[in-house]
Amino acid sequence: MLNVDEIIDDIKNQSNQFEIDLAPLLALMVTLIPILLLSVTFVRVVMIETPLPVVVAEAAKRAEKKLQKQVDIKLFIADDKKMELQAFENQKISWKKEIVSQENILDVDRLRESVLALKAKYPYKFSLKINPSSKIKYKEIMEVMDTLRAEVSKDKAFSFVDPKTKESIVSASVFPNVSFGNVIEE
Repeated sequence: MLNVDEIIDDIKNQSNQFEIDLAPLLALMVTLIPILLLSVTFVRVVMIETPLPVVVAEAAKRAEKKLQKQVDIKLFIADDKKMELQAFENQKISWKKEIVSQENILDVDRLRESVLALKAKYPYKFSLKINPSSKIKYKEIMEVMDTLRAEVSKDKAFSFVDPKTKESIVSASVFPNVSFGNVIEE
């Protein structure tokens, strides 16, 4: 029969031999930390900055500040790759163009024609919000963004009057400030 002292010694020896295996916890952290870092990085990417000539950039900022709440331009891309380009004046649709895809391929040529027509109507606007569906591929979004930011030849350049200096400013940039309007869905 065991006495009390032997039982106490056995309990002390067992508690000294107890080890915590940290390998599963470390494996979990090694997996979760990169995933969290990647998701945080992509949520913060909202706008791709494109440098403009200094004179054009300053004049565009002043013109957009003056007219910022009056005109907003958006491009929606649906799951079936149908695009809808819209201009809003005072939060009401003032211009709208639908561009239907051909054989499930984005029609960037017709988009370019529509964008140039819209830019001719609003030459002082340099920003556009793009709202692609979650099913649109990254490569297709980049192709659309390149079309929106493309420059035109000097004979087709857009001109507008700088509100501060009252000088005519000529710009070959169509919409250099393209941002995502649906990065964080509500």
